[in-house]
Amino acid sequence: MQKLKYSIFIIGAIIVLVTGINYGLKGALYVDKILKESQRLSESALIEEDKGTSTVKTEKIARGLPENSSEEEKEIVQETITCDVVIAGAGTGGFSAAIAASREGANTCLIEETDWLGGMLTSAGVAAIDGRSDSPSGIFKEIIQRVEKYYAQIGKSDEIHNCQVSYLCFEPSIGDKILKEMAVEEENLRIFYNSKIKKVYREGNKILGLNFIENGEKSYVVDAKVTIDATEYGDLMYLADIPYDLGIDKNSTESLAPAADNCIQPLTYVAILKKQQNAGIINPPPIYDSGLYRCTIKSSLCPDSNSKFDMKRLLSYGNMPNNKLMINIPSHSYGNDFHATAQYLEDYSREEILEEAKNYSSGFIYFIQTELGLDNYGLYDEFNTEDKFAKMPYVRESRRLKGEYRLTEDDIVKSGGGQRTDIFYDAIAIGDYPIDLHFCRYGIGDVFKPIAPYQIPYRVTIPANIDGFMAADKNISVSHIVNGTTRLQPVTTSVGQAVGIASAIASNQGIEPRNINVRELQEKLFDAKSNLFFFKDLPPDHFAYPYAGRLAVKGYISGYADLTFKPDNTINESDFLKILRVFLKYKNQNEELLNNVNLKDGSQNLVKRANMVEHMYNLLYSAGKIDPSNKEYLQFTDINGGSDLYDKLSQLVGMGVFSNNSNFRPNDYLTRAEAVTLSGRTFDILFVE
Repeated sequence: MQKLKYSIFIIGAIIVLVTGINYGLKGALYVDKILKESQRLSESALIEEDKGTSTVKTEKIARGLPENSSEEEKEIVQETITCDVVIAGAGTGGFSAAIAASREGANTCLIEETDWLGGMLTSAGVAAIDGRSDSPSGIFKEIIQRVEKYYAQIGKSDEIHNCQVSYLCFEPSIGDKILKEMAVEEENLRIFYNSKIKKVYREGNKILGLNFIENGEKSYVVDAKVTIDATEYGDLMYLADIPYDLGIDKNSTESLAPAADNCIQPLTYVAILKKQQNAGIINPPPIYDSGLYRCTIKSSLCPDSNSKFDMKRLLSYGNMPNNKLMINIPSHSYGNDFHATAQYLEDYSREEILEEAKNYSSGFIYFIQTELGLDNYGLYDEFNTEDKFAKMPYVRESRRLKGEYRLTEDDIVKSGGGQRTDIFYDAIAIGDYPIDLHFCRYGIGDVFKPIAPYQIPYRVTIPANIDGFMAADKNISVSHIVNGTTRLQPVTTSVGQAVGIASAIASNQGIEPRNINVRELQEKLFDAKSNLFFFKDLPPDHFAYPYAGRLAVKGYISGYADLTFKPDNTINESDFLKILRVFLKYKNQNEELLNNVNLKDGSQNLVKRANMVEHMYNLLYSAGKIDPSNKEYLQFTDINGGSDLYDKLSQLVGMGVFSNNSNFRPNDYLTRAEAVTLSGRTFDILFVE
């Protein structure tokens, strides 16, 4: 094996010599890089030899995160810890997975490279919410509500709604503060900041945990039942030799897919400017070319610009509270998107690429200050970093897991003009943002296609043949095209929440994530007010959604073609009977029970609320569920105390079918929302799972 190591190193040296001869000085500049890569390859070869005897299958260093020699030279204390669930990366997916897993009682460890929580939403500076304002749910909605509450308390509610790019923009530092407040509330959660993943432990096809170094000083070996990759780049998949896709897909049949290429969506180093006196002009980067940015807006500098920006839009696009401005301008408008090949995710020179991206953003800021005349906007230290740029780049596309299912364009874009996309039996989240692919190179790969809300199946988080592992961010199993919509914060947060709950179920039950009961996961997501099936007029916090959603996610109901449920519409006997039948199907029961209700197929007679009492009482009575002693004193003022309706309703209220309030309205017609909710409560009593 030692001979192999030296052979690889010699091959590298020969490459260096040939490169130098053919390319002169330019080739010589790459000598050090190639020598380092030769050394890495030789080390990797040694690791491959050891796989047969070691339970540590992967001891490689992520090529984009090379070892630091200063760390290697000093003695590092090592400690072994045990976690039910360990999560690498505290971005939107990782954070929500950690919160969800800990709320389910799992001993959860969250490993984060920076000293902030939130990833692209905070550390990368993109504190602008993407997606529809009427669809946030679960933990993502909780975050939004806390943001709104914070700014309301300081009298600045209006300032979070002034950005053109989104319905809500806030200061990244405030986002980090809010997420940390949420994390502190979770007693089962332990967070390690300023930590780098070094190894992933694998035995056969089972992931056993990982190794990381905290603050460059202390090494932790983590023994975990479930390991979750929520890193910005999908680095754990690389470290653990788990198959993944990268860049534009080869041989894609998707209509929007460009020709196969090693292209990838651009990354952006975001900065926050603040309008202020004596703002100060930043120094230009080492290599500055104003021509790269000259056509950002149509002006005398570029009268023929095809940019979508004018000065007004530039100043309102990323407008944040307290006179701050997010600089994240897409490349189709000659902004600060930075183009790199997919190889930057794999290559040992990743840090150099990121530095180039930062310089590119620096040049853009220098341009708008000096040539667009915005010298009253200065670089603001929002992130508490030495250079005042974001703590990490905004990464739009990472490695993508090869999972049990791969979500493609056909799954989320309905052919034939219909608005409702295909229904997945194992749906765990929805997405609703357009397919938004930024140029991977100028003129290549730019797509912006509005789509209807779609479902994300659980299987995209599970590797095809690897146990003990899940993906929970931009690295789920999707095509390059679909990544253009699943990469956004509402989706990654929602998927992360589902993965967190699933990992807790798996660890608590001692089973693999692929083997959990998906219906149990969905039930917990509904209880957490997560959106698994989109209705325009029935958000997850509507009283009828938990039951309508349960039926819809199984394909038993779908609402109307315009994506509505019409909860306030009345319901006739025939449609009410259909609802009862689908509940029986949902509960895996036959229809004999319906012989006890006086409803007729095809009848257009509207159902009254008093009729509903009779039908639900008869169902429960015939099943022996009525307990005459289980009555509750009714507060209703519109029902006679000695009536048969009063007696039956008092028992149904006592069982939790109806709520007890001041006005029952017995002669009002039943609404669709009431029908599905009251039926659902009744069948929960009839068939306890």
